[in-house]
Amino acid sequence: MPKHWIPLESNPDILNAFASKLGVSNIPSDYSFCDVFGLDDELLAMVPSPCLAVLLLFPITPETEQIRKEEAEQ
Repeated sequence: MPKHWIPLESNPDILNAFASKLGVSNIPSDYSFCDVFGLDDELLAMVPSPCLAVLLLFPITPETEQIRKEEAEQ
């Protein structure tokens, strides 16, 4: 059976509330989600430190779906 990706909400407030319900403690004081507006030094300086992980989201388009189907067939 093929795997399916479930679309994720990218709002940090919603992700923080979800993580808290999953049992991640001390949100937002110790751990929290935040937006990353770009990879320039000035924009990365806005990301709280230390950063433990990065969650990448991208739009699903007909082109990306076609590529996904082609890769699944190989």
